[in-house]
Amino acid sequence: MSTEKTRPYQMRVTEEWLATIDDWRRQQPDLPPRAEAIRRLVEIGLRDGVQILDAIPTEKGAP
Repeated sequence: MSTEKTRPYQMRVTEEWLATIDDWRRQQPDLPPRAEAIRRLVEIGLRDGVQILDAIPTEKGAP
């Protein structure tokens, strides 16, 4: 078990966004809780983000 301290973090998201997260986590072999799924997706994005940036839609055409 990690001795690293954790901190709570809250954010507002749409139901559609949560549904997308839930769809992704249901495809994982261990069905992680929603918070763990978001942590994993952030890690993936931070690690591989440069390669996937073009696939992510932006609001109002912003880069």
